[in-house]
Amino acid sequence: MADQRPRLFLGNFDFEAALVSPSACASRDAIRRNSELAAAWLSIARPGDVIVTEHLPDEQFPQALERLNRKGVRFARASESFDDDCVVTPWGWERRVIGWADACGLPESSPPLHAIAIANCREFSFTSERDMECGLAGQAVCCTATEVADALSRLRRWLIKANFGASGRERISGSGLPTEEMQKWVEKRLSRDGAVFVEPFVESVEEAGVQWEIPPDGGEPDLVGVVPLLSDDRGQYRGSVIPSTADVPGQWQTVIEFSRRAALRAQSLGYFGPLGIDAMRYRDADGELRERPLQDINARWTMGRLALGWRGEIPASGMTVLRAGSENDWAATADMRSQCLRISPHALNSESVRHVFWLETGRERPVSAAEK
Repeated sequence: MADQRPRLFLGNFDFEAALVSPSACASRDAIRRNSELAAAWLSIARPGDVIVTEHLPDEQFPQALERLNRKGVRFARASESFDDDCVVTPWGWERRVIGWADACGLPESSPPLHAIAIANCREFSFTSERDMECGLAGQAVCCTATEVADALSRLRRWLIKANFGASGRERISGSGLPTEEMQKWVEKRLSRDGAVFVEPFVESVEEAGVQWEIPPDGGEPDLVGVVPLLSDDRGQYRGSVIPSTADVPGQWQTVIEFSRRAALRAQSLGYFGPLGIDAMRYRDADGELRERPLQDINARWTMGRLALGWRGEIPASGMTVLRAGSENDWAATADMRSQCLRISPHALNSESVRHVFWLETGRERPVSAAEK
């Protein structure tokens, strides 16, 4: 039987930055951004659950919760008191979350911190790709500036990624020789992390998040769903196509076994909980369609996993997409507002938000920027 205890959802969406600098305090901008993104938790929230955020929604937002069928969910600051039977549920487990739970006298059940750090780093996905022989030709791990230059010399267009990063952050791209500014970026990451990761730039056709749940008792990882992913040309998240069933789409069938093996690797470290693995279908230099099953491994919640919580809002015909964008992007939907349901509040602490989520219904599959 599913655990029905109330949950405390913590949107520490700067999770990867906390893994890099565990003792650092979140910046004012990061706290504001985390508060604006916290509405994403509404997909899985039920009456009695609390979304913990420093900036609270405007007074009219409870009416929106009724329209979203989320009546009984409330928002609260971390400084409030909470019942000790609440289940602490962060975006990702890290020292700040554990310290907060302990200070509040709340029970927490987190995987070992070393397992979380390893499973979320680029080195883990790189070695998994190498060992399973499913990575990109020409990708390399580089520990010195000389090694970076050597790896780039073999590629026409390239990406350089730091050991920790998410949603298009902590990476640079280019062709030919890197600029002086790029070289400084690389040197800083080499000094901090000991390595960076070079990849060839490839033409993405489509991407999907393979969502797993790893049980704490050592049981087999559970495949929760496969969620098509929409991103912009910088690799930043822009939405998820919400599947109407748990069936794996035909084009993603072959990546599941690679993904399962990676989930088992994360489990062997001691990790348990939500795990999202991004897969990509792309065209190589010869125009051949290929797959990259382990593009990114995220040992935490993901937007794709949360998108599955809106499955009940999918109409009998057509499809539903969880969209993420700016207030301007939301304004651009004015001529199709009957097909859109806004999730995010319009203001937090009487200040307009910059990050917006909404549900969009339609009959055709939307395309990502990479497909245009």
